[in-house]
Amino acid sequence: MINTLGRILMSISPGMNIDVLPYRNEDLDIDKSLNVRRNCVGEYWYANVPDFLLERDGTKVVRKFLRLSTTVLHKLGVLAPRSIVDGCDLMISAPQGPTLGDMYNAKERIVDPLRAARDANVPYMILAVSAGPFYDDAPAQEIVGSVLSSAKAVVVREALSLSNVLAKYPSLRNVDSAIDIVYARKWTLDDKDPSHVVLYDDFMSRIRSNAVGGCISLTPARDPTNKFDEAEYIEKYVALVDHVIARSEGQFLLFPHLVFDMPALEKIRSRVKYPEKVFVLPPVLDSDFQRDAISRMSFFVSSRYHPTIFSVQAGVPFLCIKNQFKVEGMLQRIGLGDVPTCWQDESISTFLSTFDACWNLRAELKEQVDGAAFRAQLIARKYEGVLRDEFVEFSKR
Repeated sequence: MINTLGRILMSISPGMNIDVLPYRNEDLDIDKSLNVRRNCVGEYWYANVPDFLLERDGTKVVRKFLRLSTTVLHKLGVLAPRSIVDGCDLMISAPQGPTLGDMYNAKERIVDPLRAARDANVPYMILAVSAGPFYDDAPAQEIVGSVLSSAKAVVVREALSLSNVLAKYPSLRNVDSAIDIVYARKWTLDDKDPSHVVLYDDFMSRIRSNAVGGCISLTPARDPTNKFDEAEYIEKYVALVDHVIARSEGQFLLFPHLVFDMPALEKIRSRVKYPEKVFVLPPVLDSDFQRDAISRMSFFVSSRYHPTIFSVQAGVPFLCIKNQFKVEGMLQRIGLGDVPTCWQDESISTFLSTFDACWNLRAELKEQVDGAAFRAQLIARKYEGVLRDEFVEFSKR
């Protein structure tokens, strides 16, 4: 998503400097042309955290210390949040997940750079986010509302989010919906690390054309506050993989959505009936390689939002195991709302029967998915228009 946004910006104004403020201290899958401010992490209120502490924040003690200490400094007004936007001509917020609703408790941290931009009279936008649900007693609702109202534009990525925002803040006039910004650009393997290209080509040479791909979601379904039993979910997914291999008579390629998925993927591979038929895409390969690999699959099983987008964009028929409302809203927006789907917290029998329904319809699904990919790309052009309009304004200043 960040890559797509960066590529659009570069196409509008080649040579611009784009700084990325990560929310978490993690390695981001982004283009080399983007500058990641690794010592300015949202989880720690975008404080300038010393490198030696960030290097140790993998431990719970250090992470808790950084959260507590930076939160105290933030409350005391010591962090000087306006320094976040010093030298910026435009601030764009594009966080993942339903971050403008009340499903997560980090809204104030997420909107803090926008509040700083507003106070410094730096124009800002909120692009390609999900929003909702909103609750009446949410402590951050005034903060979110004031930031939304002062934005140059707010473009959410499905109609469900738009209805959530307008139901909560009906006076807003700067909010619109599109689709996920990833649809705006196809993937490319140009300018990739040559060693990664060699690794990818060697790996894919072992994958046959009838292979089925799949990803997992190691988070609670529908709402982050719901209970989630990882061991139970992995067992369900093992049974699903066994079923898919039997039906497809082919291989199964697992895609790591995040690096910390790897232990779960290895457990799945070790527990299936035919582990020699299950492969795991090397996690060092970025999302462009993932999208290219998905385009070579005969079918895809997705239980996350962006891998579902990758499957649609590649024109590959799929089973969507939904984990949040944003997935459902996205499918509705591009005309796939009637495609058989199931929820991540449903039974294994539901998983298997839904897969069978999609597998039996895969020729028809392929045609539907191709049409959806075309519609989504047209809808996603809105982002380029919104950004281009802002840069036209820059030229007049």
